[in-house]
Amino acid sequence: MELRTSTADEKNSPAFYAALLRSCARSQDLSTGRRIHRRIIATEHRQNKFLQNLAMEMYGKCGSPDEARRVFDSIPSKNVFSWNIMMAAYAHSRRIEDARDVFDRMPLKDVVSWNTILAAYAAYGQLDEAKVLFDKMPQRTVVSWNTITAALVHYGRLIEAREMFDKIVDPNAVSWNIMLVAYAQSGDFDRAEEIFAKIPDKDVASWNTMIASYADAGNIEKARKIFQTMPVRDVVSWNAMITAFSRTGHLQEAKVAFDTMPKRNLVSWNAMITAYSEAGECDRAVAMLGLMDLEGMEPNDVTIIALLTVCGSTAKVTQGRIVHSSISSKNRLVSHVVVATALINMYGNCSSMEEAWIVFAGMDERNTVTWNALISGYVHNSNTREAFMLYAIMNLEGAAPNLITFVAALDACAGNLALAQGKIIHGLAAAAGYADDVVLATALVNLYAKCGCLGRAAEIFHAMPVKSEVTWNSIIAIHASFGLGSAALRFFQMMHLQGEEPSGVTLINTLTAFSHTGLARGGAAGYLVSILIDYRGLLELDHFVCVIDILGRAGWLQEAEDLIGLMPFEPDSLCWMTLLGACKLHGDRERGTVAADNVFRLDPGNPAPYVLLSSICSSKKLGRTSNGDDHSSTPSVKEVEVLL
Repeated sequence: MELRTSTADEKNSPAFYAALLRSCARSQDLSTGRRIHRRIIATEHRQNKFLQNLAMEMYGKCGSPDEARRVFDSIPSKNVFSWNIMMAAYAHSRRIEDARDVFDRMPLKDVVSWNTILAAYAAYGQLDEAKVLFDKMPQRTVVSWNTITAALVHYGRLIEAREMFDKIVDPNAVSWNIMLVAYAQSGDFDRAEEIFAKIPDKDVASWNTMIASYADAGNIEKARKIFQTMPVRDVVSWNAMITAFSRTGHLQEAKVAFDTMPKRNLVSWNAMITAYSEAGECDRAVAMLGLMDLEGMEPNDVTIIALLTVCGSTAKVTQGRIVHSSISSKNRLVSHVVVATALINMYGNCSSMEEAWIVFAGMDERNTVTWNALISGYVHNSNTREAFMLYAIMNLEGAAPNLITFVAALDACAGNLALAQGKIIHGLAAAAGYADDVVLATALVNLYAKCGCLGRAAEIFHAMPVKSEVTWNSIIAIHASFGLGSAALRFFQMMHLQGEEPSGVTLINTLTAFSHTGLARGGAAGYLVSILIDYRGLLELDHFVCVIDILGRAGWLQEAEDLIGLMPFEPDSLCWMTLLGACKLHGDRERGTVAADNVFRLDPGNPAPYVLLSSICSSKKLGRTSNGDDHSSTPSVKEVEVLL
């Protein structure tokens, strides 16, 4: 094929300038679009109405309706296209009143004019006005019907949308798909299947909608059946199946679909990487980045963020560095604020704050989310002094804090026991409108309690109109940590009376409170057993270790040993170490020897049991043993068996 270059005449032709303006409009390249427009004005084509209309369209799509208006005003004899383009430019920038003004002043309106203003009102939620305009339309096309139907669907008015759809004389594929998507996304699969069955000529979008809908509902078998019966599949179909398999835990089948598909696009790669990321398969996810390079596929921010997220959540800093190196070596996205923030988050989660700081310091542009990521990283890694200093620097640089900033700063103050600074931040957060936020209030409870102001913490807690599980856990844990076990247990009882369901963490905190309170007080042992029976479904090995500790502290060593043998988990070294510590406390040499032997077996490199056993054997003081204790309130073996 002979290659030809553009001649000077071709480069000065209306067609050449038209192609350039359309390209700038598609890419929203306003700067280049302005230069091209200035160049056109300097030529004999400056009054070319076709180019003037395209220049208006370019400015409108680039978000500069005022520049579009200047071009519009310069056209001496405007045609209907000029009016429609100007109206669309205002609508694109959400200037609905200006768009309506243009519409009202139009000397001649065509169906496109009506559809444009109708779409503008519909897009920004002014459905009542949109319906008034729709009723006034002298002529409607299927586009008009689709526009109003889609708007009703988007804003959840499905009954009205169906009524509108049923009035369409000759619905096209778009019409059918609007209702199909509406029912599928609302979870009404009976009506979705009804619509799907009635579509006379199903296009690939209809089939893909059903696959995606079944995938979202976790119905992999129906998604698979639709996929297998499709007459024609496109890359979207394959991508939908990859997502369907991954969301339902069929990771291997997702990979088979990925390997089998005849053509992949960036969405395919992102779907597979996201599948590995959500499954915690960090190594496999990062390996996909290398395969992308081999196939010449460039990642985007979605790819990189998915990779960095799984590296952070699995604390695999080496893999995170590989991703970082990859985007740095090819200047890929590393300067993007969102990607750089994801890097900071990843390094923070991997306890590598020095590298997080290097990324932060190298950023040309930062936003509030970036500052939050670094501050939270320092708090997460118990570097609370650095976190508080960074918060102060953030304020000096004029960055606007948000709820996450205030919560992270309060956590930093709590870690530093910096009550005075915490009170200042409390005031600033309240002034910013976060006074009633449950997350902020929980951080305040934590701050005041850790700084010893338990009364103020309780006051904030009781004033909260809504309390989250984290709030309850915090107030219980704090009182338990101060040795106020009775108060912690009262908060647990209050939680139960208010109908809040505890979590495994709540039970750990409550059991810790029992450790501090002891079982000697009236009714404590029975209350402990009732809690364990009521919430047996939440119990894990950690909870049994706590109960062993409670029994051991109370001197009920026989019952603690019985529990180790009866619990539905294989005892680990911590269970036996807990019992061994109790044996040391109460001078039970025989049982301590059994516990130590089990620790030696399970954790032979641990020197602690030697020290504890030696201490028991050498102690001259005869401690109280389980055999000589008052067991009047001890939970019996039968009670222990019941809770298991």
